[in-house]
Order: sequence, then C-alpha cells, then structure tokens
Amino acid sequence: MLRQTINCIKYRAIPQIRNRSTLANAEPSKWDLLVGVQIERLPVITKTLNKLERDYQDLLRQIEFENSYKSDFELREEREIQNVNEGKAKVEGDDLYGVVKDTALDLKDAWKSELSRFQPASRTTEADQKNDLKSTERKLDHSLTLIVEQQIGNDNIFMLPQGKIAENETLYDTAQRVIKEFCGDNMETVVYGKAPIGFYKYKYPKTIRGEVIGGKVFFYRAILKSGQVNNKNINFEWLDKSELFAKVDKYKNYKKSISPFII
Repeated sequence: MLRQTINCIKYRAIPQIRNRSTLANAEPSKWDLLVGVQIERLPVITKTLNKLERDYQDLLRQIEFENSYKSDFELREEREIQNVNEGKAKVEGDDLYGVVKDTALDLKDAWKSELSRFQPASRTTEADQKNDLKSTERKLDHSLTLIVEQQIGNDNIFMLPQGKIAENETLYDTAQRVIKEFCGDNMETVVYGKAPIGFYKYKYPKTIRGEVIGGKVFFYRAILKSGQVNNKNINFEWLDKSELFAKVDKYKNYKKSISPFII
C-alpha cells in the first residue's frame, strides 16, 4: 500500500510536457505596460437638493433656532420695545453703514432693503446652455472627468488619457508625463498618491498584435487645480459620471475596470 502511494505521488509530480508544435503555435507572452490617468474637475458648487433633503434641512434649521440663545440684537430689540411700551424715549445708537440708526427696527429695514438688492449667481452657466463638452465651466455641481480620443488598432476610442511607460520611468512619473502630453502646459494638476487606483488589461487586434499580446494599464487619479487643455491635436471632452459611462458603454470590460474610482 505504501509503495502504491509513493508511485502515485511521483506520477502526479511529473509535469506535462507540451509538444513542439503546441509551443510553436502559442500566443506571445509580452505585454505593453501603460499608465492611464483620471483627471477630475471637482464640484464647484453644492448639488441641488431634492425635496426630502430640503425638508430635512428646514427641520434642522428649525431645531437649531428653537434651541439657540437670543442674540445681542434680539435682546436690544426687546429692550427698545419695552421702553416704548413703558413710555420711555431712550434708544440705543448704532453706527453701521456710517449712518446713525436710531432703533433696531431701522436697522432691520436697512438690512431687508440690502437683501432685496442681492441676486445670487445662476447655477447654470453659458457652457451648460451651449452644452460645451470641452469646457470645465459646465455642470458646476458635478465632478467632471477628462476623456480623450485615442487610436487603438484601427479604431478611435474615447478613454482616459494613457501612455506607455518609458525606460527607467516609474508609474507615477509616467502619469505626470501623460497629463502634460495630452493636456499641454497650461493646466495645473495634482496626482494623488504614488500607487495606482485601478487596473485594466486588454488585447490588441490580431492584425497588429505581433509579438505583444496587448496592454496592461495602471490607473492614477489627478485633480484639476486650474487652467484648460491647450493641446489642439487631441479631441477631448469633460464628462460627468453618467455621460462617461454612456460614452464607454460599448467597451464593457473597460467600463467595469474604471467604475470603482469614477465618482
């Protein structure tokens, strides 16, 4: 029984050797190493609240108001009302706006008048009205991600900017170079972290594959601080999450790979 067990172990330990014809027909094992960068323009304004959020906000304000102490101005107003009711002529002077206001009521009227002249800026920009996908001034309440048109095989595909890693270059250095090559020198960005945030692997079309199977892409995340893309040789768009996923929906594996870090 022991001899049979030893023979069985020896048999299983012998690797299977492929014949030469199989090795000759095997696919190449080389891959291009690339770095892709998600360049994100962060939201500029807060998102528009829905009805439930507005109701909750109003509730919190009401609770805060009910639990708050009276301000100095409210106490002053109460004293003045009490003085009037008691027939006293004493008022407290104030020098706001460079004009002496005799009573708290005068101040309230002045503040209401100033508030009526205040007009908040529109949440809709000219870029929104024109649907200018090349502008970072659109959809100020959303995060926007830059995508560029690149040639993969015989197809032109919109994707995150990416490029091959050069010799003696780190992944982080490649990310910095890719941003400059695609966006030009008029845009200030910050690459977050030295480690990639995502990974994607794809095969080249068989017509151009040659000795290299395809590409392995390591993704980094960068934040736009200022400036605009000034590279006239590329076609680019700034898209929010839903627009971006609709643009790459045809490429399911790519969409699946970038979806965890697209906000």
